[in-house]
Amino acid sequence: MNKNIIVVRKELSDHSSYEILSNGPLNKYLFVDDLISSGNTAKTVIKKIAAYYPNSACVGGYLYSSMEVISWEYMRERLSI
Repeated sequence: MNKNIIVVRKELSDHSSYEILSNGPLNKYLFVDDLISSGNTAKTVIKKIAAYYPNSACVGGYLYSSMEVISWEYMRERLSI
């Protein structure tokens, strides 16, 4: 697939001293998470990525749980979560 992967931690912990781990440059990205409740995680991650990669763009999201799959499109404003 030749895609870069980025991991964003919600908060720093003893597990890692890095907020963002990446294996290359970031232009466009897809947000993937295992659960959504308030949307705060997505908002926090998008803000943190924008701080490190100001020219990047979130182009969508894929959210999953054991019960259902919820997808959303950030740039097209379809956020029916």
